[in-house]
Amino acid sequence: MRYFTLDGEKLVCHVVKALPAELETMFQSLRTKYTISYYVSDWEDKMTAPGQELNYNNSYGYDREPFRSELVLKNGSLFGFYVGDDFQNPNPRHILSVSNTFIIIEDKNRLSCYQRWELLVEPNPSPSEYVFLAHVCRQNENHQFSKDEFPAKIVEYISDSFFLEDCTGQFGGVFCLTLKLNNKVINDPDYVLEKLSAYHPILVRR
Repeated sequence: MRYFTLDGEKLVCHVVKALPAELETMFQSLRTKYTISYYVSDWEDKMTAPGQELNYNNSYGYDREPFRSELVLKNGSLFGFYVGDDFQNPNPRHILSVSNTFIIIEDKNRLSCYQRWELLVEPNPSPSEYVFLAHVCRQNENHQFSKDEFPAKIVEYISDSFFLEDCTGQFGGVFCLTLKLNNKVINDPDYVLEKLSAYHPILVRR
C-alpha cells in the first residue's frame, strides 16, 4: 500500500501496511465522489509501422473509481491522483489534480500509442455497480464466459468481454471483461476487489 504527498514540487511516496485512519475515511468519500476516465490507444498497421508486419488494435477505455495507491495530498488535503506507471521516478505531468483534470501522454516513438486520463466529479456519488477485469486468461477465443466462473454471489451477469490481440491481430490468450455486480456486494467494494484480485479488478461506472 502506498500514498503520496507533495512537499513543494516534490512528490513523496509513503509505503504503509494500510492507510492511516483519517486517510481511509477520506478515501471512502473520494472513491464515489470522483471518477477517473481512462483511455489507451494502442494499435499498429502497415501505415504506422511499415514493413514490420504489425496489424493489431488493443485500444480500450473505461470510467473508474480512484485507487487508494493513487492518493496525492498537499497540506493534509486532496491534491489529486497519481496515474503514472513509474512511481519511483514520477513526472509531475502524471498527477491528475483537481486543478489539472486532463492529461494525455504520448509515446514519442509510436504515433498510434497514447494514454489519456480525465478527472470527473460525480454529480450523484454512488458505489460502482460494475467491475472491469484486465487479465483473464483462457485458451479459446470463442470462450463463453459465465458468472459461475467467478466467486459465488459477486457477479450478476457478464456485461462485456473482448480479447487482447497479438502483434498480428490474433487471439493473445487474455480477455478483458466487464461484470455487473450482484446487489448484495455493491456496497462492499473492498470485498469485491479482494475476491477478484487474481484478475486485476477495477471498479467502473456505467
